[in-house]
Amino acid sequence: MYCIIIFICFLEYVDQLSNAENNIKEAEEDLEKVSNSLENVNSNIDRLKETKVSEISKRVVDGVANANEAVTLALDQSERARRESAENVAKMEYIVNNRHRATESLRDTENDVFIWLLTLLASSLALAIFSLNWPTLSDMPSPNGKSWFTLCEELFKREMIIGLAGWRWMRHPTVLATTF
Repeated sequence: MYCIIIFICFLEYVDQLSNAENNIKEAEEDLEKVSNSLENVNSNIDRLKETKVSEISKRVVDGVANANEAVTLALDQSERARRESAENVAKMEYIVNNRHRATESLRDTENDVFIWLLTLLASSLALAIFSLNWPTLSDMPSPNGKSWFTLCEELFKREMIIGLAGWRWMRHPTVLATTF
């Protein structure tokens, strides 16, 4: 009977040993699965790191390219603004020069008209004076051999018809002196 109890205990012990071996095998398999999972996780982490690094470098390269484009665009806009500014300055200089020329031309025209009116007045006055004093002046000889009345009449007609006395006298002041 003791043998049977010992045999049953022995069988129980062998059964527990076999269960323990099975548990150890299962634990080893679980450990291997965990190890494989850990390797997968590590490879995924490495892959993510590589992906992140490549994405970050790509973003950095894209950012540098965008910054270069922005700088190029800003330089182009600056050059365009400089050219437009130079064109505007040239236009303003042209306008100022034209205004200066127009002012000078207007001043010259005013002077011409004033001198022409003075000449017309002087011719009319001379004609009137010589007409009133005709009997007295008809006896006096003129410097070029014509009568005084004829000289005044020619002067009046010439300045009245041509109308360039202001121009001629302003630019050639000896004309009046040589006429008389």
